Amino acid sequence: MTIQSDLTETWQEKKEREDLFTARASLENLTNVLLEELGRFEEIKNSGSFATLPTELLQAFVRWETAYKDVKTLLMADSEIIDIYQWRP
Repeated sequence: MTIQSDLTETWQEKKEREDLFTARASLENLTNVLLEELGRFEEIKNSGSFATLPTELLQAFVRWETAYKDVKTLLMADSEIIDIYQWRP
């Protein structure tokens, strides 16, 4: 290898590492928003605010909530995802 190719390779590795942590931060943020907003939705639903909604509309909201809960369940069931999510330097 030449000095220039060594530098190029090192630069590319640096960029990949930076991209890795940028991507991790994006997924962590997405997960945090999912968890927070599911909690907020559940509080509203449990407060009785939906008591007067037409059944079809309420069922659609519950299906939407269920889809997000399914995503949460999948994420929280994967120990490697949890390891990445909880990692701190």
